[in-house]
Amino acid sequence: MIRFPATLPMPLAEPYAVKPADGVVRTDMEQGPARQRREFTQVPTKIPVKWRFTDAQYAVFDAWYQWKGKAGAEWFVIPLRSGLGVIDHVARFTKQYEAPLSSGGFWLVTVELEVRDRPVLSEAELDILLDSSWADLSGAVTGLD
Repeated sequence: MIRFPATLPMPLAEPYAVKPADGVVRTDMEQGPARQRREFTQVPTKIPVKWRFTDAQYAVFDAWYQWKGKAGAEWFVIPLRSGLGVIDHVARFTKQYEAPLSSGGFWLVTVELEVRDRPVLSEAELDILLDSSWADLSGAVTGLD
């Protein structure tokens, strides 16, 4: 699988947002509460991203997008921020990017990414965190040094 160029910067902090798709089906009943069920175990997540590129960085991005990313059609690996830190995500572009030139001479590239499997804690990791205090866990990890 191709990788996003390591020479290019991370997306800017704004308008970065994680937007998971709805994976639940809701059925309203004639009487009583509505029923809900999980429709999918894996739902795509949309992440709007924005980069600020110099001319040289934009030239690399534009060529990579065209040739390696097959004009946005190809899945690729890109490091993105998550609740677990900066982790590799498998993503693709959902539409063509926009790249206006700012008054400061930077290219402001904006686009929406679709992430295949958003990294989250495993259920076992969650259970450990729910059953322990953060101070206890932090002290245990510090004690390992």
